[in-house]
Amino acid sequence: MTLLALALADDLASRALSMFDALVSQGRLHYAATTPETHRVNNFTFEFRIATALLTKPHSPSSTSSAAGRPEGRSPFLVPDPAFVVTPVGAAHVLELNLHSVLRPSFVLHTRLFRPQTEDLGPADVRAVRAVMARLEGPGARGATMMIFNCGVAAGCSQGHKHVQIFARPAGGLFPDAAASADEIEERIDGVPFKHYVLRLPRGVSPEAVYERLARLVTAARAALAACCGGEALNVVLTDRWVCVIPRRRAGSGGAAANGAGMVGMVWVKDRAERDRWGAFGYTEHLAYLGVPIGGVPLGEVEGEVEGEGRR
Repeated sequence: MTLLALALADDLASRALSMFDALVSQGRLHYAATTPETHRVNNFTFEFRIATALLTKPHSPSSTSSAAGRPEGRSPFLVPDPAFVVTPVGAAHVLELNLHSVLRPSFVLHTRLFRPQTEDLGPADVRAVRAVMARLEGPGARGATMMIFNCGVAAGCSQGHKHVQIFARPAGGLFPDAAASADEIEERIDGVPFKHYVLRLPRGVSPEAVYERLARLVTAARAALAACCGGEALNVVLTDRWVCVIPRRRAGSGGAAANGAGMVGMVWVKDRAERDRWGAFGYTEHLAYLGVPIGGVPLGEVEGEVEGEGRR
């Protein structure tokens, strides 16, 4: 299957925005405009947003396990609300508006049939993502949208049915922008306190070549996890210019959590109290605590802490 075979409509972006605004006005889609707060610490840039849309967001990652008693029966993506469906993307994926959106508009691209969120992105997933992002950006545009994939509970997933999220990237940039090579993995970007693996994407690169680069990064991230603590969880962050993979140990701690967006600096919180916890824990220190610290895991640090438990 090629990108052209996915046959996405030319007016996808404008139609999706109209659908989004209509659902917000009807009170069916949770969204309210937010003001970004930029905070720079140790050469790492954070963009905090206090988003009330997250207050009602459910959290059911237990369905990531196929042993959890018919997990597919709990998936809202198997019979989606038609009002939220933007378009099918080929035979295997569906693009929906995100019910709990921080940015306008935000999308969820999920598999049509149940697949677990612990399953890595495959070639078909990458093709679908690239097709949607290209159509949302339009001819000649490059790098205006981004995708996150939260692979596993410790990576910050809130739904066990395999899906990615797509939305606009911040104008101020993100740390993977500093990566220079499409061949040599960048894993020491200045100011980043946790292990990360980034490759540039040449202009016009095929979905197959994107997947090959992604697979290399996933292998490197899993090796980092195996060396320090075990586990399989990771975040994938993708733009038209680069792909980044971040190994994860924890989704959050003490009421301060991060998904893939948060690990690259886009931190979305429910209220001021959650925002203040980041400052109390130490901004970059907390990111390292959720990921794998560049300098290695401190001796004696307890592994496996889950969101909601307190920091030591």
